[in-house]
Amino acid sequence: KKLRRHMPVDVKLLSEDQLCHEETPNGKYLPKAMVKKFKRTNVLQMIRVDPEDIVRMHPSTLENFRVTGLTLTERRAVYTHLKDLGPKWESTKADKMTERKWTWFK
Repeated sequence: KKLRRHMPVDVKLLSEDQLCHEETPNGKYLPKAMVKKFKRTNVLQMIRVDPEDIVRMHPSTLENFRVTGLTLTERRAVYTHLKDLGPKWESTKADKMTERKWTWFK
């Protein structure tokens, strides 16, 4: 929740420079380090994607997300956002594509 609170909804569309100079609702600006993390660690951008859209994603899209270098808080944010999808993917593991999604989720 804390991480998502800092991330703008349209983070995918904005450049690093635009994110640094965009005022947040509390009147402050995002630190340059946080902006770089949002843009370069693309798995964090998934926090702003509807889970139903994630279900329809191809497994290779999920496998190509960069997950190295995440802090514990960031990993928890991603997991919390996807925790309802895990059981769905596990129950339909018979399908090869869904099995790849389940493997990525684990």
